[in-house]
Amino acid sequence: MVWTIADAQIEGSSNTTEFNIGSPKKVVVNDTVKKDTLIIQKSDEIEFSIGKKADAQEMTKTLPEIKWLSPESSVTKTSVDQININICIKSAKPILKVSLYQGDKLIEEITSGEQSFRADCDLILTKKATLQAGENNFRVIAINADGSSSSNISVNYNVLIGKYYALIIGVQDYIDESIQDLDEPIKDAQNFYEVLTTDYLFEPENVIFLKNPSKSQIVQTLYQYRSKVTPEDNLLIFYAGHGFWDEGMQTGYWLPADAEKNNPVNWFSNTELRAYIKAITSKHTLLVADACFSGGIFKTRAAFSDAPAAISELMKLPSRKAMTSGAMNVVPDNSVFMEYLVKRLKENQEPFLSTEKLFISFKDAVINNSSISQIPQFGEIKEAGDEGGDFIFMRR
Repeated sequence: MVWTIADAQIEGSSNTTEFNIGSPKKVVVNDTVKKDTLIIQKSDEIEFSIGKKADAQEMTKTLPEIKWLSPESSVTKTSVDQININICIKSAKPILKVSLYQGDKLIEEITSGEQSFRADCDLILTKKATLQAGENNFRVIAINADGSSSSNISVNYNVLIGKYYALIIGVQDYIDESIQDLDEPIKDAQNFYEVLTTDYLFEPENVIFLKNPSKSQIVQTLYQYRSKVTPEDNLLIFYAGHGFWDEGMQTGYWLPADAEKNNPVNWFSNTELRAYIKAITSKHTLLVADACFSGGIFKTRAAFSDAPAAISELMKLPSRKAMTSGAMNVVPDNSVFMEYLVKRLKENQEPFLSTEKLFISFKDAVINNSSISQIPQFGEIKEAGDEGGDFIFMRR
């Protein structure tokens, strides 16, 4: 390599002399003239090598080369929660170990002696990985006799979630004067509406808010959902108001605004509600009820698993779940249940929150702060089509 010297004079006392060429960049001159001071005129041309002797030693290192065969770059997956990972490792030195991580978890490790499947790869690592909803970060580390190399890649898994619909009902003013009016249901329903439409994927046009509705309005709205909601969609039904348990009929009821104390014709029974929930072909339906005797809707009140499934698994299976402020008892108008439910939804920062996890996060707070030690309930709605999934709250 030939350079034109821009400096007037270079001083040195060894066979290799450091000097500047037109800028602070340093180079090393291969000098065969043995004298203390080497004088080089401007525009003289000399041959030299760049770098120090230590640098030359570093350049002899052959670190492993890592190539992602699949995926070739950061990708987004939908509907399929598994991905094939194939990595090509090339090295002039013996490969000692190759490790593949998903996040911080080691999911595959290969030591020397494995066979290659391609002529241009000294080693191939192959693994099928299961994706979690959201971003999945993978990292591979290859180690040979000279050192190690690492490389990262990310895969974003967007689960097909459908739309989020909600029917929110608040009843506090009753036509029949023999039924005591309430003070809080509409306010609680409004707070619930706001957190759903502000922080979660409930678009206002997909949320119906009924204030003091009649039974016919409730039935008509549920009937409309039968043709609107698809098998990929999610439906949340919320009710705050009076509830009643008929011991002789072994049936619970909601009391709409036009209910009469001694005439059940306008009471809305759990049996009717369950039939509509079963007929609406959503992927996931969640019932949230803040009413007396609301626990009668359950098949079981022990829906928890020792090891909760991954969000992607819960989203695959249809679900018909309910979360209520109490079991078979009277609950107060001033709802501690709604206070902590809305509070936890506002505080949540996870992009995907299962209803089971949400319920666990505030259940004890309700019990500890209720004047009557009410015990909220969570479980499957009986005979409505639950297959073990769960309703997932997705943040914006």
